[in-house]
Amino acid sequence: MSELTPQEYLSTADAAKIAHCTPGYIAKLCRQGYLPGTRQGSSWLVSESDLTSYLSSVEKERSMRREGLARVRGQEYRAHQPLARRQLSSISTFARSHAATLLLFVAFGSLLASANFVGPNASLRGVPSSQSEVAGGSNQNPFRYSRH
Repeated sequence: MSELTPQEYLSTADAAKIAHCTPGYIAKLCRQGYLPGTRQGSSWLVSESDLTSYLSSVEKERSMRREGLARVRGQEYRAHQPLARRQLSSISTFARSHAATLLLFVAFGSLLASANFVGPNASLRGVPSSQSEVAGGSNQNPFRYSRH
C-alpha cells in the first residue's frame, strides 16, 4: 500500500456498504490488524482486494463453523435416538409376542369371573349357590355381624 489512488482504496463508509456493517467496525478491524488498511489523517482507507479477501475468509470460517456444529448436533441426535428406538421396539416386540397370551388371560379371567357367581364355591363370595342357603342354611359368613 505504497501509493494511494482512489480506484484501489475505499473509505470506511464505502467499505462498510460493501461489507454490510458500520464504518466504525471497518476502522476497528483496521486498528486491530484483521483488515489491512492505511491511515490517512483521521480516517482509514482499505484496499478493495483486501476487503474482498477478508470477507471471503470470514464467510469460509462461518460455513466451516456451521458445518462443524451441524455435525456435532447430528452426532448428539444419533446418540440419543437408538435408545428411544430400542425402547419402543422392545415394547412393541413384547406386545406382539405376548398379545395372544394376554388375550387368553383376559378371556379366561372373564370366564372365571362369571363362573364365580354360580356353582359350589359361590357362597364364599357372598352369593348363595343353592336354595337351602337362600333359606338360611348353615353356610353363612362367619364374619358377618348378627344381632341374635
